[in-house]
Amino acid sequence: DWRDALHALRRYRHLQWLYADGYHFGYIKLGTERPFVATFQPVYGLEYIHTDDDRGTISRFTSGARFEGGYSEKLRFMLDFRDHTEAGNGPYDDGHGGRSLLYEDRWASVDLKGNSSTSYDISESFIQYYGRDLSIAAGRGRHRWGPGQFGSLFLNSNNPPFDYVRFDAVLEDEKTSRAIYYTFLHGFLESRNPADTLYITFEGRARTINAQKYLSAQRLEVRPRANLLFGLSQAVVYGDRGLQLGYLTPLNFLYSVQHSTDDKDNFLLGLDGTWRVVRGLKLYGEAFF
Repeated sequence: DWRDALHALRRYRHLQWLYADGYHFGYIKLGTERPFVATFQPVYGLEYIHTDDDRGTISRFTSGARFEGGYSEKLRFMLDFRDHTEAGNGPYDDGHGGRSLLYEDRWASVDLKGNSSTSYDISESFIQYYGRDLSIAAGRGRHRWGPGQFGSLFLNSNNPPFDYVRFDAVLEDEKTSRAIYYTFLHGFLESRNPADTLYITFEGRARTINAQKYLSAQRLEVRPRANLLFGLSQAVVYGDRGLQLGYLTPLNFLYSVQHSTDDKDNFLLGLDGTWRVVRGLKLYGEAFF
C-alpha cells in the first residue's frame, strides 16, 4: 500500500524524513537533550451528504495541510489550513438565499457570487509556551469548554475559529488526585454586521468594515476526587469600542465589570460537572445562563 511505498522511498538518504515516525507523512527531529520536532500531514477528503429536502445531495471537498511541532517540551506550535468547496444547492448568490443555501452555516467568510459551487477557508494556528504549572498561548482557533461530547453549551468547536490569547494554570496535589485548573481567554470575534461602508466597487458591491466584537472568558475547574470534576465558566461579549482593560485582567469578576459599564455588554455564566461512576461509564451535566 502507500505506506510500503513511503518506506521504500526512505531508502534514499535525502527522503528519510518521509513517514519517519510511522504516522505523519513528514517527520523531522533535530537534537537529543532539547530536541526540535516538526511534522507535516496533508489533509484531504470528499463527502456526499444526502438530504431529505429539495436540496438533494450536497458534496464537500476538502484539501489542505497541517504542520505542528515543538522544542524541548517547552514550546509547541501548530498551523492547519483547509479549503472547502461545497456544491449541490447552487447557485450560491448573496442576493438569493445567501448563507441559507449552505448545508451548515457555521463558517465566517463564504464565497457567494452566484456560482454553482461555493468555497470557504478554515485556518487555525497557535504558538504555546509551557512552564511547570503555567502556559500561555496566542493563535487562531476553536475552543471547547465543558464535558459535552457533541457540542458544549458554553464554548464548542462548531463555531468559526477566532484570534485569541490564552493563559492556563494548574495546581495539583502530588500526594492525592485533587487539582485546580484555571483558564483565561480573550478572543477577537468576527461579526457579520457591517459597521461602515468604505466604497462601492464597479460591480456594485459594497466594501464594508464589520463591527468588532470581543470575548473575555474565564474557567475554573476543581477536581476533589479522581472521578469528580466541577467547572465554573464566566464570559462577557463586548464591542463597538476598543479593548477594555477590565476584561483583559485574568483574575476579575466579569459581571461586576460589565455592570460598572452600565450593563452594555452580554454576560454569560456556565456550570458543569462530571462523575466517572465506574470504568466505561461517565455522567455529566451542564447549565448555561
